[in-house]
Amino acid sequence: MKCERCGQADAVVKITRIEPGGHAHQVLLCQECAAETSPYQKKLKEKQASFEMLFKELLKAQKVEIAEDEEAQKPEVPPCPACGLEFARYRATYMLGCPDCYEAFGEALEADLERIHRATRHISTAAPVRSKAAELQERLQAMRSELTSAVEYEDYERAAFLRDEIARTEKAMRESVEDGGQENPAKGGKAT
Repeated sequence: MKCERCGQADAVVKITRIEPGGHAHQVLLCQECAAETSPYQKKLKEKQASFEMLFKELLKAQKVEIAEDEEAQKPEVPPCPACGLEFARYRATYMLGCPDCYEAFGEALEADLERIHRATRHISTAAPVRSKAAELQERLQAMRSELTSAVEYEDYERAAFLRDEIARTEKAMRESVEDGGQENPAKGGKAT
C-alpha cells in the first residue's frame, strides 16, 4: 500500500487517532510522513538513523582491522597437509577443514582466536559432573549417620528401614563398580 499522505512511498506505519466523539481513525503513512506528523515517529527515525550510522562505522572499522590483519599475515602460509585447505580459503569463511589445520595454521590461527574470542584457550564454565559412585557414597554416609541416631533414640522402625535402604544402596554401588562405573541399560539405566 502507498502512503495516504504523499502517495509516493510504501506505507510502513499505521497511526490510529481517536477523534472527538470516540471514533478511531487509522492512517497508513511512509516513514517520512510519519516522522513529520508524530513526534514519537520522529524520535524513532532519528534513533534509527544514528544506529545505522554507528553500524556503518563499526563495519568500516572491522573491515580496516581485517585488512590490517591480512597485511600482517601476508607471509605465505602453506596449505594444510592433511586436507589441503589453503589459508586464504580459511580466512574467507573462518572454518577449518580438519583437526590438522590447527597445527598447520598455528600462529595465524592463534591471532584470529585472540581477536575474535579474546582468548586462545577454551575454559568450560559447566559444573563438574559427579559420578554415580560418589553420589551413592555420599548417600550411604548420610543414611549410616541417620541409622546411628535412630538406634540411639530407640526408633527401631526407622532403623530397620534405614538398614534395608543401606543394603540396597551398597548393592547398587557393587553393581556400578562391576559395570565399570557405567549404568547398565538392561537394568533401566543409560550407558555412557
